[in-house]
Parts: sequence; C-alpha cells; structure tokens
Amino acid sequence: MPAPDSTPPFSAPRRAPLVNKKVSRRVKLIDRAADIFVRTSGIGIVVIVALIFVFIGMEALPLFRPAQQQQVFREKMPGFNAPEQVLALGLDEYESHLYYVDGPARVVRFIEAEDRAKVETFSLATVRDPAPQFTVAYRTPTREKIILGTADGRLVIAAAKFQVTYDEHTGRTVKPGLSRLGQITAFADGQPVRHAYLRQNANGDLIYAAVAADGRIVTGKFIEDEPPEDPLPVGGEISGNITGLIVDYENNRLFVATDSRKLYQWYLDYDREAPFRVYDLTSPVTALEYLIGDTALLMGFADGRVESWFGVREAEDDVRKPIQLIHSFQRLPAAVTRIQPSGRDKGFVVGAADGTVNLNFSTSERTLLRYRVDGPVQQLAYSPKLTALLALDTGGRLDFRTIDNPHPEISFKALFGKLHYEGYDEPDYVWQSTGGTDDFEAKFSLVPLIIGTLKGAFYGLLFAIPVAVFAALYTSQFMHPSLRAFLKPLIEIMAALPSVVIGFLAGLWLAPLLEQVGGRHAAAPRRPLVVLAGAVLRNTRPAAGADASQPGARSCSSCRWSSGSSLLRRARPSSRPRLRRRLPGLAVRRHRPAVRPAQRHRRRPGDGLRGHPDHLHHFRGRLLQRAQVPALGLARPRRQPLADGDRV
Repeated sequence: MPAPDSTPPFSAPRRAPLVNKKVSRRVKLIDRAADIFVRTSGIGIVVIVALIFVFIGMEALPLFRPAQQQQVFREKMPGFNAPEQVLALGLDEYESHLYYVDGPARVVRFIEAEDRAKVETFSLATVRDPAPQFTVAYRTPTREKIILGTADGRLVIAAAKFQVTYDEHTGRTVKPGLSRLGQITAFADGQPVRHAYLRQNANGDLIYAAVAADGRIVTGKFIEDEPPEDPLPVGGEISGNITGLIVDYENNRLFVATDSRKLYQWYLDYDREAPFRVYDLTSPVTALEYLIGDTALLMGFADGRVESWFGVREAEDDVRKPIQLIHSFQRLPAAVTRIQPSGRDKGFVVGAADGTVNLNFSTSERTLLRYRVDGPVQQLAYSPKLTALLALDTGGRLDFRTIDNPHPEISFKALFGKLHYEGYDEPDYVWQSTGGTDDFEAKFSLVPLIIGTLKGAFYGLLFAIPVAVFAALYTSQFMHPSLRAFLKPLIEIMAALPSVVIGFLAGLWLAPLLEQVGGRHAAAPRRPLVVLAGAVLRNTRPAAGADASQPGARSCSSCRWSSGSSLLRRARPSSRPRLRRRLPGLAVRRHRPAVRPAQRHRRRPGDGLRGHPDHLHHFRGRLLQRAQVPALGLARPRRQPLADGDRV
C-alpha cells in the first residue's frame, strides 16, 4: 500500500494589500486637513460677509447723525452798552476774529476770538465826510461786504478784510482791516434808512435795496472804483409797515414783507411800478432772507414757523414764476428774530425771541442742531467754512460754538423719496451729486441709481443668458475632454468669486496698469476681431493660390483629401462648365501621379473608426465629396468606371 502523499495541499499565494497602510494614513490626514480647511474657509467667508455689512453700516451711520456742537465761550461782548448798538455781526473764515458794527459810534470793532480783551477799532467816517449815526446795517453771507444806512438817507458800502501771514515760530497770523468802498445817496430828501440789503454777483457788482422811514423803496447797482449810479425807485401800493426786503443778485426779483401779513413780489426788469404778485400769509413775517443762489426765499414768522418758498411755473412757457411753499421746518417756540444763511450750502441758522437757535438744511428739511442762549437772539453769524456759530442776545452776551456738520443734505426722504428741488416745477427723483457753482443744490436720490442698475442687469441678462447656456452646452457636449478638464474648474472658480471683488481688482490693479501702458496696446481689443474676420474670409473665399497644373492641387482649402480633377470627373458632363465657372483654376487631369496605396492596418476589436489614419482620411474625404457636390447645385455623383489613363 503506497504511502500517503505528504505534499501539502495547494494554496494560492497571499496577495499584498491594495493600499499601503502608510499611504492610507497619509491620505486620511490630508482628507481631514482638507475638510477642516473647507469648513473653516466657509465659516470665514460667512463671517467676512457679515463684517462687510457691519462696516457698511458703520460708514453709513454718520450720514444720518445730527450736527455736533461744542461751546467755546459765553461771555459779555466788549464795548456793549445797548441792543440797538450792534447793527451787524460777523466772523472770519479762520475763526480768529469776530466783528460787529457799532452804529452810534460809527465804527467796526474786531475782537480776537482767543483773547477777547484785544479789540481793534476802524472808523467808517472820513475827514471830508463825517457820516452821521448809522441806523441799519447788513452783512453779506459771503465776501464780507457790509452795507450801512444812515440817518440822512445815505448808504455806505464797506468790506471787512483779513490779511494772513505765516511764520515758522508764531504760525498763522490774521490781521483784520476795513475798507470803505463808497457811498450812495439813496434818499435825497434826507429820510433815514430803515432797511438795507446787499448782494454781489459773479462780476463783482454790488446790488442793493433800501427802504426809507416813509416806506419808499429804491434799488440800484454799485461798481467799485466807478461813479455810483442813481438808485431807481420801486412803485406800487404797500399796506402796513415793512418788516423785511430782499433783492437778488440780478437786480430783478424783489420781495417785501409787511406786518399786515402781506408779501409783495416784483420783477423789476418787466415792471417797476407795480408788484407782480401779492401773497396773503397766515402770520406776519419777522425775518426774510435768500438762500445761497438767490432762488429760495426763507421766511420766519411771528408764530415761530420757518418756511422756504421759491418760484414754480404755472405754464410751460412762463418766464415769471410765482412763488409757493416748498419746505417747512421745525417750529420755534417764539417769534423768529433772525435768519442767517450759509455761504456754501443750503443750510441756515434761525434765532428766536426766547433764545432758541436752530441749524436747518433746506433740501433735506432736517433740523440738525438746536440749543438755547441766555436771552432773545439779536444777531447771528455763521462762519464761511460752516464750522462755527456765533450768537448775540439782547443782553450783550456772546455765545461761540464750534460745529461738526459733515452730511446735512442726507435723510431717508432725500435718498428714497421725491423732493422738490430749486428750479424744478414738481417733486422728482434726481441724482446729481456735483455742480459747477457754489450755489448748486446737491441731489442724492438713490431711486434713479437703483432703477438704472436693474435696467442694466436686465439688458445684460438678455445677452448673457443665451451665451452662457450655449457655452455650457458646448463645454459639456462638444469640447475636447482634455480642454474641458482644464476650463471647467477654472469657470467654477471664477463663478465663486463675487463680481464686486473682480471689479475691485480691476479698479485698483488693472486700471492703473492700463493707464501706465497707455496707447501702446490701444489696438489690442481689435486684434481678435481682425483675426476672426480673416478666418471667415479665408473659409468663404475659393482657394486661388492653388495651381491646377501641379499634382495634387486642391479645390477647397478645407478639403485636403479630394482634388479638383476628381470632383470634375465625378460631376455630370453637362454640369462641368458651370462647375469650372464657380471654381476657377480647376481642370480635369487625365493623368494622375501614382499614389502608393496605404498599407493595410490590422484593426483590433473595439477600435471602431479609430483605425489607421489613412482609413479615417479616406472616410472623411468621401463625406466631404458627398457634401460639396450637392452644395454646388450638382446631382449626387454615381460610381463610374475609371478610364484607362486614370488607372494606377
């Protein structure tokens, strides 16, 4: 009995693990790190977007903040004796000196703001013409011009001047001065002047208006260093005592208010003898002024109301515009005693009989600041830089405050509502942030910007959606896989970037770069168009450079496997003359050079059309021949036996 076979049974060899443990551990670490990175990046993006909104809110919040003020001093004015002593009050643009007109003394006193004990006095009287006591004075909001009315019916025009010098040790030094420009005899009969008003136009001409004690009104123009013109009277019947008058810098529109609750309007260029309109008011006007630009009329009433009126056309062809109420502001507790307009924007300061002082802005109808002084407000001064306010009460106490008022024109109504702007016949949504003159009224309505953005996005989508859809179809269905593998992630990354970031980069990096490059690459955008046009012309134009006498001449630049002679041979005999006319330069060649037949290629299963390149070329050539001949209007070619001369 044979011994049992002790050969161990056959067992398959143990295969090595497909993935190395070290490699697997490393992949897991990389995967975990990528997961942490992606999660952290996502949370970071959310936080950054939230912080962007917080930043925008913090930047926009000051737009709606009211004006801030800080009191510098409040004390009695040097040299003050009685309320009627101070006829006008002023403050220079450097806020280094304040000055006032002392009517009984016929002088102008300049007081240093830091040391109120330093006072400089300049007389308005001359040796040849000692002017009598001044009865009224008015200071223009800009250019520091002063008009003074005397008790004998004359008008004196002066200008406050400030000479600035700089020194390394003492810094800036401001030296005040006064210049008397001239005088005008307003009322030859010697009637005292009760009201006077002054404006200066862009040419430097001074336009004035004055009222005598008996109610007569005159207006005129004064040009420096020229003989004064005689003032012209203004006619018309007026009821009540005149409480205020103003005239614009064109010497055309004149307004007069009376205590009988009447407001009279003249167009002096059309008719000086009668007012254009008379308006009935609900309360007497106690203060009357023009806003900068002399378009809007500011009126303060005895009941504390403050309103802005300006002209609106009743018909499209109207040249003379009657005024109407446009803006109303916060009412004061007592009668309005003084209105001081700004010299730079549409803001103004209002003082009341109970000592209340309001800082308003006309366009936005905002009351930006409100405070009180010790007594009834007699005079107000608003610094030319709009950074300081000076108020004088009837007790002679000066109240000096610095003002921080960066955005007075902004409000929710100004941004999203309809506003009635100067020169417009009705409220409208308007965006116009800048203008060419100082009296420009800024318009910050966001509605036109929002509508324009939506319209631009809509018209952009009409163009972008079809392009994007067809580009996506081409990328997913027709593009070569290798190119698609590169472009698809690139497009996805570009889609992940916000367009705001792309615009930010273009504005900060690309725009300066293009500006530095200049005109050297100005023609760069036209180069793709030129190349594209050349390609189109090349594909649509017949190949004229091919010589039919050479072997292998082609009939079409896009067909590299069929010759013109072969195309002509396969066409019907009756169609060959027409084919020659459409494809010039082609002829039937009876003798072709011998062509070495392609070697046979052993095709493997699964190759499909991926055989030898010659097989593919032959297949594509046959397809092109079948497509070209019907396109030329010829019948489909039939297979014909070759002639003896055409055989290889």
